[in-house]
Amino acid sequence: MEASTESQRSEEQDEQRDGQEQQKEQKESQSENGSGKQAGATGRVEEVQGVVIEASFPDGELPEIYNALEIDLVQYGEEEGVSSGTGGGGVLVCEVQQHLGDDRVRAVAMDTTDGLERGAEVRDTGGPITVPVGDVTLGRIFNLLGDPIDGGDEIDVKERWPI
Repeated sequence: MEASTESQRSEEQDEQRDGQEQQKEQKESQSENGSGKQAGATGRVEEVQGVVIEASFPDGELPEIYNALEIDLVQYGEEEGVSSGTGGGGVLVCEVQQHLGDDRVRAVAMDTTDGLERGAEVRDTGGPITVPVGDVTLGRIFNLLGDPIDGGDEIDVKERWPI
């Protein structure tokens, strides 16, 4: 009886270790905004209407609904004394909301689309937008993408969850 109990405990411990290893691999495969390292397809911006964008992708490589898309914004030289308001440059993150056909998606931008042009390259991150969770977030202020905006110290993110 004791031998079977010990073997059950051993099996449970093995399963727990496997689960912990899988969680660790998932965490390691996430970039800073929580998207997977394995990039999905690359597409092009086709249309911009306010914060809604439409992008086309190669056949058979359409991003899943709720996947995060990243668009590199081009920083143009600002005229003296005139500010663009966003500081220009950077990465615009969008979330896929709808499939519009075999090669097109509609997505919502998580920031202003000022200066975004048709034809800009769009990358499917392969996963949803995620934010940090846990004790390190207590008392801190974050934006929608999980970036600290309270001017405090950088945080050591151990776990991220999809929004």
